[in-house]
Amino acid sequence: MNGGSGAVESSAAAVNTRALSVEAPRSVPTPTSSPVKTDGEDVADLPPLYHFPPFFTRQPNSETLSGQLGSWGSLILEWCRRRRVFVVSATAEECGKVPFRNTAIDRALKPAFLREILEGMCSRGEAEWLDGGEKKKGSGRGAGSAAGQDRCLMLWRTADAWADMLDKHIDESGAQGQVLTLYELTDGSRGSSANELKDLDPLILRRAIEVLAKRGKAHLMRGPDGEDSGVKFY
Repeated sequence: MNGGSGAVESSAAAVNTRALSVEAPRSVPTPTSSPVKTDGEDVADLPPLYHFPPFFTRQPNSETLSGQLGSWGSLILEWCRRRRVFVVSATAEECGKVPFRNTAIDRALKPAFLREILEGMCSRGEAEWLDGGEKKKGSGRGAGSAAGQDRCLMLWRTADAWADMLDKHIDESGAQGQVLTLYELTDGSRGSSANELKDLDPLILRRAIEVLAKRGKAHLMRGPDGEDSGVKFY
C-alpha cells in the first residue's frame, strides 16, 4: 500500500486550506467519476476529497494542515454516524479499511497521521481517547503507543441526546418502575425506538444513564462485586 508518496503528492505543498476543504487544484488530476464502492464498502456518501490523493498525505503548510485535519474529522464523524461506528483506532489495521484507505487511488492514511486527526477531534469535543491513549503520544508527533491504547470513542451524538433517546425508549416500552439490564436496553427488542439503542457502546450507554440519573429518572444498580447489575427507571 502506497501511503502517499509519488509525483502526484509533489504538488501537495502548494495546496491551500480552501483546496483541501472545498476542491482540488487544477494541477492535480481527480477522478471524472467517483467509485460507488471501495473494498466492498459503499462510499457514495463520502465527499469528493476522499478521491483526492493529497488528502491522504499530511500537508506541511500549517494553514493547509488545519483545514485538512478539520475535513478529515468531519468525514470520520459523519461516516461513523451513518454506520453506527463507536470506536476508531489509530492503528495500521484501521488504516487498511475504508474510509482511511482508498484502493481506487492507491492511498491510505498512516497511523501517525490518523492519530493526529483523532487528537484534533478530541480537542473539538468530537471524540475522546479510551485507555489513556492521549497520554501515549511520546516525544515526537504521532509517536506510537502501547497496544490497546490507540482507541478513540466517536461522539457523533451527545450524552444528553442519547439520554433523551433512552428516556423516549423507556416511555414507549412502558418500563418505568422496572429494572432492566444493560443488555436488555441495547438488544433492540423493546419498542419502536429500540433500533436507535441497539448495540450501543456500553460507555455511551452508561453516560446516558448518568444523565437520566441526574434528572431523577434513573438509578444505576450495582451488585456485590461492584459491577453494574441493572437500571431502574422512574
